[in-house]
Amino acid sequence: MLRGYEKQVGVNCLGPFLFAKPLTPALLATAADKSTWETRFASSSSFAAEMYHGKRVCIDMDNLAYHRPNSSIHRYGLSSVGGWAYGVEFSKHFKGSGVLGVPVNPGNLHSDIFSQQSLLFRLQVALMRYPAVNGLYTKLFAGFSPKATSDKAGYVFTFGRFHPICQDLQLAARPETEGGADLTRRLWE
Repeated sequence: MLRGYEKQVGVNCLGPFLFAKPLTPALLATAADKSTWETRFASSSSFAAEMYHGKRVCIDMDNLAYHRPNSSIHRYGLSSVGGWAYGVEFSKHFKGSGVLGVPVNPGNLHSDIFSQQSLLFRLQVALMRYPAVNGLYTKLFAGFSPKATSDKAGYVFTFGRFHPICQDLQLAARPETEGGADLTRRLWE
């Protein structure tokens, strides 16, 4: 638990969000200098965002601290949705400023992020894990490649590829005035 929040929500959502908040003025100032590349905020997500989010709800705003029990894999899915949502909302909030939010799936990496998952799940994932440095390569691609732009409806995927996001999450990011659920904005706030 991280101040009342589950570990994965702390690592994938709250930590990066709180880290980026004090850096935002520096990002905006850097972006104001048009001689530099586009300034970026790369938020981490994973394929679990699409596989294990709450269907049609995506982000249960009333249960972010898991007062109502949820399986560990669904908690991980929610934390991945949160990481994706922060990248999406960063682009929306600073549109036109030269700062771009880029959601990134760094891949299945050797780390302890799955320590709260079942043994069976950890064994299955262990067969598909890559060295942690591979996640860095994906983040660097998201940070520096001119191909990583805000017009991508998804996220930067492992090894410099792009992956579209599922329909449920597209609706979660769309404002209510456009027929969406506006959940990513609510999570940001």
